[in-house]
Amino acid sequence: MTLYTQTLSPTGIISCKGADAGKFLQGQITSNIDEISLSNGVFGAFCNPKGRIKTTFLALQVAEEEFLLVMDSSQCDYIISELSPYIAFFKAELTSVTETYQVIGVISDAESQPTEIPLYTVLESDGIFEISMSGLKNRALKLVPRGLDSEYQFDNSLNWDLLDIEDGYVWINESNRGSFLPHDINLPALGGVSYEKGCYTGQEIIARMHYRGNPKYTAAVIESLETDFSSTDQLLQQVDEDDSKKIGQVVSKPVSENGKSTILASVSKDLLDGSHFQLSNQPNPSILCNIKKPFFG
Repeated sequence: MTLYTQTLSPTGIISCKGADAGKFLQGQITSNIDEISLSNGVFGAFCNPKGRIKTTFLALQVAEEEFLLVMDSSQCDYIISELSPYIAFFKAELTSVTETYQVIGVISDAESQPTEIPLYTVLESDGIFEISMSGLKNRALKLVPRGLDSEYQFDNSLNWDLLDIEDGYVWINESNRGSFLPHDINLPALGGVSYEKGCYTGQEIIARMHYRGNPKYTAAVIESLETDFSSTDQLLQQVDEDDSKKIGQVVSKPVSENGKSTILASVSKDLLDGSHFQLSNQPNPSILCNIKKPFFG
């Protein structure tokens, strides 16, 4: 079995520590803190009162009274600042521990056995935490104390960011925070939303969308041989030579591999009825794109 290891960047980590750490997080995150243990993590998000996502994260418990939340590095200071007024009423504290750990991606060439519901199994050994990420490949995140990461030999021949896109993992950053509802990016499919727990910020709108609403958007993998998507934010579908309509918004940064550019986007649900569409993207007014559901979607 071959392991492909690579340093993941930019990646930030927040510690929530204290006697009330779990209680505090339960009132703030979309996932259920009771599902987190020393052997099991969860995916989730912090939302604003309108239900729009501030950041997504992968959370794990590293001690009886401490949780770590892995997210895009641009989000750590922002989230700590946003939550500081609320955590003041709890016996807990939020700190960035980004400099404490090196985050390493591990990809195995062993055959994957994907599950319909993603599993985030946590293993700990000598202060190194490994969190499995279900999907098309056998993958895991390793949180390695700084200084020990020199023992790893890195191999970037497998593209971690592309696997995130194909599996449907969304890492919201400072450029698109507040842009999406959880259903817009298939967060429930990642196990990132609990409908059984109590209240949390944005819960009323998110629950209403689940029980009474009809979400208009969903996550999709979009591929093109004709554009690198580097200047694309809003996606416009070509209707005719003189007109186009908005169909969605880019979620992830584009990944180029084998002459093909790939993004994860939040698009109109009816767009997935076909296998391709014409994208209007100046100065190229009509670009053929393939579209498909992510693995978790």
